Amino acid sequence: MRRGIPSGFMEIDFYHHYQTTPCARGRMRCLAMLHLQKGKTIKEVAEIVQQSRVSISHWLRWLREGHGIEKLIGYVK
Repeated sequence: MRRGIPSGFMEIDFYHHYQTTPCARGRMRCLAMLHLQKGKTIKEVAEIVQQSRVSISHWLRWLREGHGIEKLIGYVK
């Protein structure tokens, strides 16, 4: 597993969440995670979704710390 990627990350169906999440920010975050699953670097993903590398690292930290997909897609503050 690449450094910074949480355990269980590859098993999350980000594509499903991307398609079904009503929150635009949540969809964008899922799209970013989907690109990471496909092997892109944080820098590449940041350029694709027009967000900072720091933001993407924060989102990964949320998953790593156990906040789950709910926080990523915007259901939990």
